[in-house]
Amino acid sequence: MSTNPEPTRLRAAENAFEAAIQAMGQALVDASDAAHEIDALDPPKDDQDADYDRLLWLGKITDGLSVLCTPRLRMLAAILDEVAALEEPREAADRRHTAH
Repeated sequence: MSTNPEPTRLRAAENAFEAAIQAMGQALVDASDAAHEIDALDPPKDDQDADYDRLLWLGKITDGLSVLCTPRLRMLAAILDEVAALEEPREAADRRHTAH
């Protein structure tokens, strides 16, 4: 008994997976824009407030990721790749140290 999946079915599943991730691109941009707007409307008052904001965002992200099982972690990696692709390399380096 072979454990190799059918190449055609495998390719179709991989293509569907990639298309679904790419379709999320605008939603990811919208979420980032909303986070920047929240930060602009209610900026941290000090380092402790900024740390709290980062923990709050991390909690929200963690809640959103709680539905992922081990196989779906591959999807998370693909999402992160899509986010990185949305930014130019210079912008990505500049944004690594932001609150979200």
